[in-house]
Amino acid sequence: MVARTYKPLLKTGLHDLTRAGVRFVNRSPGTGTRLLLDQWLRQASIDSGSLLGYGLEEPSHAAVAASMGSGQTDAGLGMESAAAVQGLDFVPLAAEDYWLVCLKSAVNSPAVQLLMDTLQSSGWATQMNALAGYMISSASGQIQSLKQRLPWWAHSTHKPST
Repeated sequence: MVARTYKPLLKTGLHDLTRAGVRFVNRSPGTGTRLLLDQWLRQASIDSGSLLGYGLEEPSHAAVAASMGSGQTDAGLGMESAAAVQGLDFVPLAAEDYWLVCLKSAVNSPAVQLLMDTLQSSGWATQMNALAGYMISSASGQIQSLKQRLPWWAHSTHKPST
């Protein structure tokens, strides 16, 4: 079996994605990856319509990588671990923190306490650090304030009627 090899298409920046013939695969609207891409495109003054395949959407990082791995598309934004599974080249563009969010009233429940213990364990850190693109911080499993970590975010207490 011959593995398909890829040359990274992103050499100078996002404008590389607008080159003729570059087939892009996007994430679904509302995903963090899609929001980040749209922000970057605005900042770079790139019209999303100039990306061939901007409207082609996949629901997960794995699906984006599979689309590229099968040769259907040439570029997409996703996680390094998904790219590694498909044997794709990976160009890191940003690092992200991931948080598990729960209600304050649930923090002391046995299930959440067990989860926090797991996230603080050395075994968890070892497993995660073995995955491409992941790095566990010393804050893993620690309670943090959403208001302090995301000061721009406002929680709506209004519940929509059904």
